[in-house]
Amino acid sequence: MKSIVALLVLVFCSPHVFSQMTPEFERCITVKRAVFVDLNDRAFIEKIRPKPPAMDEASTQAELKVLHEIENVRTPNRARQAAVDANDMSMFLFRTIFGEQFNKGLLPKTAGLSDDLCGDSNLMSAALKNSYPTPRRRPFLEDKSLKLACDPTPIYYQPSFPSGHSFVGTLQALALIAMVPEREQEIRKRVEQYTENRLVCGVHFPSDVAAGREAAEKAFQEMLNNPTFNARLAVACNETRFLLGLPQENCKRLTK
Repeated sequence: MKSIVALLVLVFCSPHVFSQMTPEFERCITVKRAVFVDLNDRAFIEKIRPKPPAMDEASTQAELKVLHEIENVRTPNRARQAAVDANDMSMFLFRTIFGEQFNKGLLPKTAGLSDDLCGDSNLMSAALKNSYPTPRRRPFLEDKSLKLACDPTPIYYQPSFPSGHSFVGTLQALALIAMVPEREQEIRKRVEQYTENRLVCGVHFPSDVAAGREAAEKAFQEMLNNPTFNARLAVACNETRFLLGLPQENCKRLTK
């Protein structure tokens, strides 16, 4: 116990750790109030809440084996990409699909939506992580021989289940698919890589990642019942499709 506390103190106090975070990342994880969901609504939390993970010894060892297998075949390039993805929870992680023009400077309304989705995602995933009687420890705390591919940050010492990055990446992807359905398959392929990079980093169990995706899918469906969210989505849709040279009339359906 003392060793874990000492490690937490080291991580939280290290200027190197915080220097690795972008301003957007820091802002996302420090948001205090959700914009599009009511976190005081217990029915909502229960609706999106994944079933608790199996944490018996056999199940844990089986998942750790998968992580070691990933570690053994992990290339330097994939490790670098995983580290980059670890520091990006915005919609603009999909610039690999749309090109460098897909950026917050050219898309301020889309950037605003992305920021609020990120903040809401962080709050929702935190609520879920803390909703289980026995919070799950991170895999690298269960198995000290696991070598991380990403610099540890304070959030890596939060409960492991479900994966917050998988939640936010999936939520951003679903919003983008709603705006640009023509590119759905590419977006889904990219977010699959993004969420799998949590395993490449060594900071989540496979079931954490699957649960983060599942919870985000359910949350997005609930958010579509919120007129404020739909209106913001439509505005971002118009802006994004104009930049990409796509017909904007498709965005009207988002407010119906």
